[in-house]
Amino acid sequence: MTQPPQVVVTVDAGEIAYIHDRNRKGIAALGNMGPARLINGLSHFQARRNTRYAYRLVQQGGRICAMPTRIDISLSLGRIDVYLARELRRGSCAYRVTLAHENRHVAIHRRGQERLAALLRRALSASAARLHGSGSNRRQAGAALGRAIERVIAPLAARTAAITAAFDRDLDSPATRRQEARRCQE
Repeated sequence: MTQPPQVVVTVDAGEIAYIHDRNRKGIAALGNMGPARLINGLSHFQARRNTRYAYRLVQQGGRICAMPTRIDISLSLGRIDVYLARELRRGSCAYRVTLAHENRHVAIHRRGQERLAALLRRALSASAARLHGSGSNRRQAGAALGRAIERVIAPLAARTAAITAAFDRDLDSPATRRQEARRCQE
């Protein structure tokens, strides 16, 4: 009987840089929205995932098996750039509404990272004892273990990204945009 592998998932919520030096047209270009669409703000994320693992080797019937002893995954949003159009006067209603809107995007992405971390902890802890990779040598076995770990991670990461994107789309919906625009007309 062997000890189950340790699973460690860490999350770096990223650091926000507020950038107020581009005009609406420049921000739209950053977002690949085309020149016809002018926007007041945009949030840009550099989400990254790094997976490392340690393993022990077991020889079985002429093959080498890599069994995980520790799986480390780090999730990071890195630097978060929040662009606010320079046409917006700091402190104005439009500025405050746009800032709040972009900060909601940041919160959505941070919650997505936390959600993914929890899913990964559960899934990898549940399946870690069954994870293994085999090959004719140590390198092949380690690489096969890495692919097995990625087969657990990839669908969870894709599902979480899709959920986060759906929340982003909902926040950027025409109805939400109209509601935000009305705040400054009252």
